[in-house]
Amino acid sequence: MVQRVAGEALGCGGRGRGPLKSECPTYFSVDVWSLGITCIELAERKPPYFNMNAMSALYHIAQNDAPKMQAPDWSKDFQHFVEACLQKSPPDRPTSARLLNHEFILRHRSATHIILDLITRTKKAVREFDNLNYRKMKKILLYETESQQGDVEGEFIRYCSYIINYLYI
Repeated sequence: MVQRVAGEALGCGGRGRGPLKSECPTYFSVDVWSLGITCIELAERKPPYFNMNAMSALYHIAQNDAPKMQAPDWSKDFQHFVEACLQKSPPDRPTSARLLNHEFILRHRSATHIILDLITRTKKAVREFDNLNYRKMKKILLYETESQQGDVEGEFIRYCSYIINYLYI
């Protein structure tokens, strides 16, 4: 018996835990689902439901709509490819052979364009990271400077108090 959770086949392992892979009608569509999840993870640097514990994530996968790309700045072809992979019903998912003929896979890409795009995205990410670290460092230095100035001012006030007390006593 095969149990399905949003297209994930449970009990199909062929290692004494269930029927053989060839007996599991959803086995290969699980790979397609995993491909869609992997695409989201690579694009967004974290998988869907990343902030949830495993049981909560499984519940959301089973009860809610399929995960979607959060950032809209990906190409329509890529978004459609991911959406096709993440059909909740395994029979509705394309086969791997059909995915090989998807526009996202077949479109012409020049190596130069891909490399330049990766360089541009990496530079942007590094700039954002550097700006964040710069702001953090600036806060730390500003705090240290203010606390040091506070110590100098405090020392000056104590010194003046000492002199005034010495002179008037």
